[in-house]
Amino acid sequence: MIMAQIEELRSALTDVLEKRGILESVRGRIRSEIFNALDCKDVAKPKPNNDTILINELIREYLEYNNYKYTASTLKSESGQSDLPLSRDFIESELHVKTMRQSRKLPLLYTLINDFSQRGKISDQKNSHMASSRTGQADDEMHSYSKSYLEDE
Repeated sequence: MIMAQIEELRSALTDVLEKRGILESVRGRIRSEIFNALDCKDVAKPKPNNDTILINELIREYLEYNNYKYTASTLKSESGQSDLPLSRDFIESELHVKTMRQSRKLPLLYTLINDFSQRGKISDQKNSHMASSRTGQADDEMHSYSKSYLEDE
């Protein structure tokens, strides 16, 4: 009787912690701490070049925007990047892109992906004999992915 109640309580707590995202957060933190503990400090990491720094900053901005705190923390720890992010203006100037005011609310990675996908659509329209099958298929895949992603939220 008591064992059944304990198991029921355990199950209820697990459900609540999973629904709130706490359980996955704790698991991520544990993984991060394990990697940090196993990280061999004697081996010097190569100094990242400018492209790597920009890529890491794009990824960090994306992770932090989506509240992937522990993944972002692991990225910063493993890459050796500063806790202070590069400014958005600096990254845009380095990548030779300029975003509109409303899109600055989103990570730059979203803007880059949108721009490249729009370029692809324009290019496909120029080659219209191939455009209908490729673009339609890609749009269907992206719509399906977006729909399933939003339903999970």
